Amino acid sequence: MANMEQVRWDARYREQMTRHRDPLPFLVALDDILPRRGKAIDVAGRAGANAVWLAHRGLEATVSDISPVGFRLATDAAGTVGVRLSTLEIDLEHEPFPAGPWELTLCVRFLWRPLFEVIPARLAPGGFLVVDHPTRSNLLRHERPGLLHLLDDGELPGLVRGLEVLSYSEGWTDEGYHERADATAFLVTAAADLATNAVAAVAVGWLLHAAGNLLEKSARCRGSWPGFESEPSSLERLIPDHPLTGSREPA
Repeated sequence: MANMEQVRWDARYREQMTRHRDPLPFLVALDDILPRRGKAIDVAGRAGANAVWLAHRGLEATVSDISPVGFRLATDAAGTVGVRLSTLEIDLEHEPFPAGPWELTLCVRFLWRPLFEVIPARLAPGGFLVVDHPTRSNLLRHERPGLLHLLDDGELPGLVRGLEVLSYSEGWTDEGYHERADATAFLVTAAADLATNAVAAVAVGWLLHAAGNLLEKSARCRGSWPGFESEPSSLERLIPDHPLTGSREPA
C-alpha cells in the first residue's frame, strides 16, 4: 500500500500533468563543466525536467522519487525529446542511497541530512554533487516551507565532507518550483580526484569568474546566473578550499 507521502505527491503531479517544466537555470548555467558521459542521478527528481536535460546531454540519467505519477511524467518528457531515462522508486529517508558510482548527483529541493554523509562515497572519481535548496532566510518572506524543511543559512558546505567545494552561494532566486522568489543555497562540489587534474582548474576558474561578476553586480542589480537576485546582505560566497543531517520540501 502506498504511504501518505506517495499519495500526496501523486496527487500533486496529477494536477501538473499539462504543465511543462524546464530544467533549472542554475543547472543549465553549469553546462560547460558538468560531465556529458557516465551515470547521473536526480534525487527526488519530481517530474524529471532536470534529469531529462542531463540525459539529453549524454548522461545515463536516473530520476529517483516515490511517485509513480511523477515517473510517468518524466518518461513522457524523455520520449518527447528522444532520450532514455531510468526511474527508481525509492524512499531515501528509509532506504540506502543507490550505489552508483555516479558521475553526477543532483539534489534539488530535497533535504535529508544523513544523505550528505553517504553521497561522497557513491560518487565516481571526479564526480560532481550539485545542490539547490531553500534556506532559513526564506521565512522572512514565506511561511512555507517550514523550518524542518530548510537549511540554516551557511549550513550546506559543512554537510558535504570529503568533497571539494567549487562554488557556494546564497541569495533570493525566482527560478525554483514556486511562482515566487525563494531564499536559496546553491552548491557545486566535486570528488577529490577532480581537484588534481586540469579539468578542475578549468571548472574552478569558470566558477570564480561567474562569482566575481555576481559580487560586482550584487549591490545594485541581479546576479550573473539567470533568475538569481542577490542582495547586499546575502552576497555570493566562494569557498575554494572548505573542510569537508530534514526532508523533501512540502507541497
